[in-house]
Amino acid sequence: MMIPVISRHPETGNFAETYLSRRNVLNLVLLISLLCFAAMLVMRFITAYSLNVDLVGVETNVVYSIQTAIAGQQLYNDPMYLPFTITQYTPLYYDLCAVTAKLLNINPATDVHAVYVVGRMWNILLNLLTAYAIYLICSNIFRMEQKLSVIAGLCAFVFIFRHDFSVRPDSLQNLFVIWAVYYFFKYLRNLQHNTKSVGYLAVALFLAIASIFAKQSGIQLPIIFMGFLLFTFNWRGFIAGSLISLIVFGGFYLYYYLQYEEAFFLNVVGGVANGITLRGFLVWVIGAKPFVLKIFIPFLIVSFIIIKTKMIFKGSLEERFLAFCLAGFFGFATVTGLKMGATAQYYGLFQYLAWVLIFYYFGRKNEFFDSTSALFSYGQFKKAGVWVFLAALLAINTLYQLNMIRVDEFKGRAHLEAERQKTWNVANFLKDDMALAPGEMVFANLSVAERRGINNALFANAVVPQLEIVHFSMTPLKVFGFDQFNESLKNGKIKYIIDSDPVYHFIITDSFERIKRDHFRLIKTVDNYSIYQHKE
Repeated sequence: MMIPVISRHPETGNFAETYLSRRNVLNLVLLISLLCFAAMLVMRFITAYSLNVDLVGVETNVVYSIQTAIAGQQLYNDPMYLPFTITQYTPLYYDLCAVTAKLLNINPATDVHAVYVVGRMWNILLNLLTAYAIYLICSNIFRMEQKLSVIAGLCAFVFIFRHDFSVRPDSLQNLFVIWAVYYFFKYLRNLQHNTKSVGYLAVALFLAIASIFAKQSGIQLPIIFMGFLLFTFNWRGFIAGSLISLIVFGGFYLYYYLQYEEAFFLNVVGGVANGITLRGFLVWVIGAKPFVLKIFIPFLIVSFIIIKTKMIFKGSLEERFLAFCLAGFFGFATVTGLKMGATAQYYGLFQYLAWVLIFYYFGRKNEFFDSTSALFSYGQFKKAGVWVFLAALLAINTLYQLNMIRVDEFKGRAHLEAERQKTWNVANFLKDDMALAPGEMVFANLSVAERRGINNALFANAVVPQLEIVHFSMTPLKVFGFDQFNESLKNGKIKYIIDSDPVYHFIITDSFERIKRDHFRLIKTVDNYSIYQHKE
């Protein structure tokens, strides 16, 4: 007699073990990461050639300073006097773009769009190199498996803020900072193995100091390095690091001070002293769309890991430094985020290393999603949630940028071309019809939105090209020459004023409207711009 074979339905555990294994989950996340990376890379090349003169972060200001450097003019001038310019950041990014533009024979007066392309293309390369440094930190320092390290590197490129798309020094600073962190990790690793390590410390500190001269906020990194050496009672490393820092910083500062003298300090320190605003922090930093997903939730996850493991006090030197560094980056971003003009992008460095820690902790086999355990237990939900959140964040970030491309570069292409034409209609009227000569200065009394690159089209004649720095200072900017500006309007050194319709609500000095009425006359209306000439 035959015994019937009773077929068994696969149980939930077998299903999970088959389809939700560690290998399959990592493969899925890797695939999503690759797709988002490829999409982001394509979008970056599209935005590099965008006609939008301000993707974010007032690109026009940085481009103006690059133009002056290409033309061989002073990058830093005393903002107390004509042309009343404030080059807001330290010089390395400006120099990088200017040297590249010179090698490509770009004319700063006529090839303005090419200057934008140079800066944006450099940022793509800088972001890729930064992502590679994240990959090395994961694979070489924390010995994560290859897939996890690759995912971390891809995420580092996908998760960047839109400031990195723009002609701004943030990407160069981030490159120096993350590579400096990598070499500091190498120093700590060698230190534990009693092998030569001072070379790695020197490289780390050189890059850390270089980050300051890419953007002032790099100052946090040498402080974090030295603080950690003190925290771990590494007196020899602290003394050596202090000497190296002083020598490298002194070399950089002396080189640029000899070129620009006091004007260097007036711009990069006095030019950014625009006050504290709690309201701005709540609206523009915490209230920014990406803050919760890209910063706050990773912050909660990182805090959970550090508190649970007591990582800052226990573990290897590398683990302790990672926790210490994250605390430093987050604290510095929060304090400086109170400054007028701050954005959520200030937390970009924290975000880079936050995901390193998250991958390191949840990528370990004992903390990974366990497909053989109960699917709906709290522990399983918590572990699986990290990977679901990661995949969702990759998708959301990519779709958000894709929508920006769709709106700006495809649906809005005609609008951007029309805006560009308005800018050059004004510039060409002054250059051709009015025969604008060198030394005849033009004040564009325009908001960022209305400026549309007019100061870039007229860079050799522009005065107060960074007008919003004066506007958004919480108190009158001490380094700016308000009285000298009024006098230049009266005596005709400023020959033309450009107003918009409606007129920019910010009035640079109390007597500006009276001086314009008494000393200038309307000579032309071009599109929505009114052009006034000094009566002489």
